[in-house]
Amino acid sequence: MVHEVSARTACFALMAVLLAACGGEDAPSTGTTAGKDASADSQGDAAVVAAVDAASDSSADVAQDPCPGGEGCLCEDDAGCDDKNPCTTNGNCQEGACSAPTAVVCDDGNQCTEDFCLPSGACSSKPAPSWCSDGNPCTTGDLCKDGGCLPGVAKDCGDGNPCTDDSCVVGQGCQYVDNASECIAENACAETSYCSLGGCEQGKAKPCDDNNPCTWNSCDPISGCHYLGVPDAATCTDGELFGGRCWKAMKQDVNWNQAREACHAWGGELASMRNAADNSAVRKAADQVCGQVPALFGLNDIAIEGKYRWADGENSNYANFHTGEPNNAGNEDVFEIYVDGTWNDLAEGATLACAVCSRWVIYACDDGEPCTAPTVCQGGSCLPATVTPSCDDGNGCTLDGCAVGLGCGHTPSDDGSLCGGSGVCTSGYCVLPASEATPSSCAELAQDATSGVYWLDLDGPGAATPTQVYCDTQGDGGGWSLVLEVDGSQADSAYDSPLWIGTSPELTAPPWPSKISARLKGYATIPVKDVRLVFEVDGVPRSLVIAGGAKGSTLQQLLNGPKVSTSLSVLDWEGLLPKGTLQGNCLEQGFQVEASGVKLRLGIFGNNENDCSSVDSWLGIGSSGGPCGVDTPPGAGNVACWGGDHGGAKTAAMVYVYVR
Repeated sequence: MVHEVSARTACFALMAVLLAACGGEDAPSTGTTAGKDASADSQGDAAVVAAVDAASDSSADVAQDPCPGGEGCLCEDDAGCDDKNPCTTNGNCQEGACSAPTAVVCDDGNQCTEDFCLPSGACSSKPAPSWCSDGNPCTTGDLCKDGGCLPGVAKDCGDGNPCTDDSCVVGQGCQYVDNASECIAENACAETSYCSLGGCEQGKAKPCDDNNPCTWNSCDPISGCHYLGVPDAATCTDGELFGGRCWKAMKQDVNWNQAREACHAWGGELASMRNAADNSAVRKAADQVCGQVPALFGLNDIAIEGKYRWADGENSNYANFHTGEPNNAGNEDVFEIYVDGTWNDLAEGATLACAVCSRWVIYACDDGEPCTAPTVCQGGSCLPATVTPSCDDGNGCTLDGCAVGLGCGHTPSDDGSLCGGSGVCTSGYCVLPASEATPSSCAELAQDATSGVYWLDLDGPGAATPTQVYCDTQGDGGGWSLVLEVDGSQADSAYDSPLWIGTSPELTAPPWPSKISARLKGYATIPVKDVRLVFEVDGVPRSLVIAGGAKGSTLQQLLNGPKVSTSLSVLDWEGLLPKGTLQGNCLEQGFQVEASGVKLRLGIFGNNENDCSSVDSWLGIGSSGGPCGVDTPPGAGNVACWGGDHGGAKTAAMVYVYVR
């Protein structure tokens, strides 16, 4: 009963306020008459809304009764759930109780109005200040005003690329069309660059080479070519000696050009790196003098954007860029080496507290004539050669000489000619007769003995009879027995060839170097201490000694057994070919090495990334294939792509393997 009285009291109070808001000074006190007058009142809904708000405020302390029609109110059917509110949709009668009513949604579809329901149940709206979109993709910053959307400013479609014409099309948005305009003007180092396919096609570089091996050649886009004479032969008492060069760090605040001037004053140039070992030498020099700080070095693209060159003219494709670098953020044309050894590009005028210089201890040069010996640079010029290189191959069965423009030549002597005291020349090699005291290895021969074919008793006092073996008594200290020949241009030099696996010598192969793949006597029987590789390309032999790593195994066991690592320098391996080339990372080397699915019986791998997961270069013998999709790779020689330190390569070599 109390609840019902409270509800009625509240209703009467509300009606009175409503009538007063509608102008009825003598409003009757009954709810029915008041309701009729309110319905007939001609004042707007706005006055009613204001009156309702006022009534709510004046009766805030009166208990509000949501029934009838409110959520949870008792009902017999849906009609009993009418909440008498025109701005809601009535709930349903479910199991004797009303479900919650739902608000009427007012939306006029105008993004620039605020929509609401009037007490009469009619929807209305008012302007609302806000962001909007006028539907045109070529304007930005559109704003609502007086209930309408006003277009903003024109959209900037510029992409910063001089090789595209930029515009905005109504209904489509920004459009970029490739052009063929000039993108970089001609300068002292390069011809004019023109746009192609949306990119700037670099103009050809202008030659800056004086053909003098004793000068550093560089180019400045404004002043043109510069030729700086390399320093005369020098010591390395004030730096770190490594790889034939002196490395010196300077601890002082300098930009790249100031650092270069300081290096010149020292007698060198800002450091260049050909491989990972050089990179380590630069970082070591910086750490010792400057501490753990970034340091400037010689890489730059000052002459032509994106064409990276070394300040000293070194021809190297080795790179160790930091992740995301170089990014040329703000025209960055020079480089620093981070504490972790990676590289970052920075502005030419940026100042660092450290720079690293390098210089060759002796700058060798060559006049290009194969019949004169290489000499050294002095005063920016190549000193005249005073000595003709010896063409003596140590073989008593060849006539040796040097032809101008051609180089050394070796003509076999007539078969039957005498050699080595009691030997006879055969096919250009000296074949010695059996002696009373048969040596068990070539190492037992005197160093002044003639290189040739000797009778050796390979098992000493054992049951095996003496056999003929070719002994090189002159090269790399002498005492070498030839036990294997590998023709890298032939399929039988590949990793899976029977050449490597067998133990019996090829009976049809002569014992001397014969330019065919063959196992020779001693391949599976001579215990090995040292191994010697001789690579022959274009008739010129080059050798490499692998000392002390064999530990008594035969060569056949080493080339078929588990991995045995070696620790030679990259330059030692590359020296086996006229232009040996490898990438600067990975550098896994030894007998039976494997990287990213490629195998070598003996050799070294290179990679342009900082691991061995995707090697793109190798140098050695017995390859299982070519990296980076090289067709028909050689089985012995050198393969390189994707930035070998001396360019690409697919070089087959004739290889002679000696043991001692």
